[in-house]
Order: sequence, then structure tokens, then C-alpha cells
Amino acid sequence: MQRFSNRFVSIAGAVLLASGLVSGLVHAQEFGDTIVLADGTRDSKVSIVSESQDSVVYKLAGGTEKTVAVPDVVDIEYANGPQEFRGGYEQWRRGNYEGAIERLASCLDGGTMGPSGGANLLGVYARYYTADSRLNLGGAENCRSAATSFRQIVADDSGSRFSFAARLGLGESLLGMKDAAGAKKAFEDLLGDSRLDGLPEAARSSYRAQATLGLADVTALEKGPKDALGTCQNALSIAGSATPDVDALVRIRMAELQVLAGDAAGVKSAYESMAAEASGDREMQEGERRLAAVALVGLALARVGEKDYVRARENLARVSVQFHTFTTSHAAALFVAGSLHRQLQLQFEKDAAGISDPDSKSRKEEQAKAAADLSARYFGMLRDIHPRSRWARRSRGGD
Repeated sequence: MQRFSNRFVSIAGAVLLASGLVSGLVHAQEFGDTIVLADGTRDSKVSIVSESQDSVVYKLAGGTEKTVAVPDVVDIEYANGPQEFRGGYEQWRRGNYEGAIERLASCLDGGTMGPSGGANLLGVYARYYTADSRLNLGGAENCRSAATSFRQIVADDSGSRFSFAARLGLGESLLGMKDAAGAKKAFEDLLGDSRLDGLPEAARSSYRAQATLGLADVTALEKGPKDALGTCQNALSIAGSATPDVDALVRIRMAELQVLAGDAAGVKSAYESMAAEASGDREMQEGERRLAAVALVGLALARVGEKDYVRARENLARVSVQFHTFTTSHAAALFVAGSLHRQLQLQFEKDAAGISDPDSKSRKEEQAKAAADLSARYFGMLRDIHPRSRWARRSRGGD
């Protein structure tokens, strides 16, 4: 009887031990997700409860539930995500878009990932990062494939946080295909989406400013930069309530369109005093520094338009040295530097072609090569440091 009792106790103890292990395993899986926020917060060991086009809800291990707006979410790592997806996402994050497309291919139509007990979002996630990779690679075929995937995400609308971003990506992909009519409709559809009203002001304004900027780019494609200025001014008026990066993007694009439209003098007039302040002794506030970075890029664009390459390079160098923490302006500065040296390369090559004296011709060809090397260097830095920026995408497309 005693042996039976001891055996029963042993079995019961084993069952309880196993139960504890299983409970711990379930808890580890349930609270194994990670969310990264725009302010730098990284909450690990959380459980994502749900995500939608406007918010993500997650629970801390202690039981506290938090809700954050989608634009404030940089990344979500689901514990139940397959290894191939994690590898593909990491390649996307690093800007290795060919590698991302290859790794994500197996996740497009199979597997599961998402909130515990919620929708399976693996296909949506894999499709979004694949589409964004193709958009960033540029070229008509990649943009066509990206547009197809973005359309699927928009049509599916399965409750992921990529809903509005996919609509914006669709417009940009169609623009990359030179499909002005399709791009215009995509941007207008996003602007007309009443669900934007449910977002915080900065997020709502950011999407609307970018979509309006997209319409300006459509007009520039169809009619030229001068006709696009009015729509870009509309984007600028919205961008004042957007995130600082979107505001900087719109301001710099406005300056670029003005220069292309022949008004380099107007851009210089708008930005010279602001850029001059950046070289003074007065300590500048964060917002002033951000505007100074934009002003220096705008001023450089104007000086490139006037072929004042020396001072343009001085402006761009100051952005890289003093204001490189402002990522949008820094990316734009590297793009303008790469474009500037490409212009010099073409000019030197043209000059060399018209020279008969061998020594003079050789010197021009050496200058052309040096300019080409510098152009490649700046574009390479841009793609390495800011691989997912609008400017890196343009550099890949040969813009």
C-alpha cells in the first residue's frame, strides 16, 4: 500500500512538473513578441493582441495593455514568425532588397504569423516587404510587380498596419512605371479615405502630405515642374502638421521643383538667411537645427541650378558634418552630392569629346573619371546609410 502511495505521489509530482513546464512554455510563447516604437522604445516579451490600419494593441507580461498609433510603430517581431520571414525582413531592413525578395518568397502563400488567436498576417507582411523591396530597387518591371502586390494588400485589407502605407506604395509604384493616370487615382484614393480621420494629427497629415506630394510628382511628370508647384505648395501647407521628416521631405522637394522650374533665385532668397544662421555662434534649438539642415540642402540645389558647384558642395558638406542626425536632409544632401558630381562628369566628358590636343583631352578625361568616382561614392553612402529613403530609391533608378 505504501509503495502504491509513493508511486502515486511520484506520478502526481511528474504531472504537476510537466504542467508547470507546459504553462511556462505557453507563457513564453504568448509573451514572446517584440514591438519597437518610433521614440526608440523596444518592448520585448509582450503579446501583440491586435493590429489594424490605425493602431496596435499589445499586452505587457504583467497584464497591462497598451495601444499605440500605427505611425509610431517601427517594427513588430512576432514570436511565431517563421525563420525565413525573419531572415527576409532583416535583409529588407539592411537594404539588401534582392536578398529580401528571395528569402520572403516562401512566405507569400504558406505558413502562419500574427497575434495569438487573431488573423494570419504572414502573407500580408511578406507581400508588403517584397513589394517595398521591388519599389526601392526601381525600374519599370520591379515597379509593376510592386504595384500588383500593393494592390493585393489594399484589396485584402485583412486588418494589418500596412493598409495606408500600401496605398501610398501603390501610387509610388505606378509613378515609377510612368503611369500618371494610375498613380493619380491611387493618391486621390488615399486622400479620400475617411479612415485617415481616425489617426492622430501628425500621422494623418503625414499620409495626406505624402499623397499630395505624389500628385505634385504626377503633374511634374505630365506637364513639367512649373505646373507642379501649386500642388506641392498644398502639400507644404499640410506638412506643417506632419512628422518632422515628412515636413523636411516636402520642403526639399518644393525647392527642387522651383529650381527645375527656373527659380533658383527664389530658393536662394528663401533659404540664404536661414542657412547663414546655422554658421553663427548662437545655440540653436532642435526645430531650428532641423530647418537649417533643410535650408542648406535647398541652397545647394539652387547653387547647382546656377552651376555654382563649389559653394553647393560647401553647403552639402555642412549638412553631413553638422546636421547628419536629421536623416531626411542628410539623405537628400548625399543624393544632391551624387547628382552634382554626375553632372560634372557628363560636362567633362562632353568637353573632352571636343578637344583634339591629346594632353588637354587626357586631363578632361581624368576629371570626368574623378567626378564619376565621387558620384558613385556619394550614392553608395546614401544607399548604405539611408537604404529605405526616397533619395536612395531615386539614386537606384538613375534619377
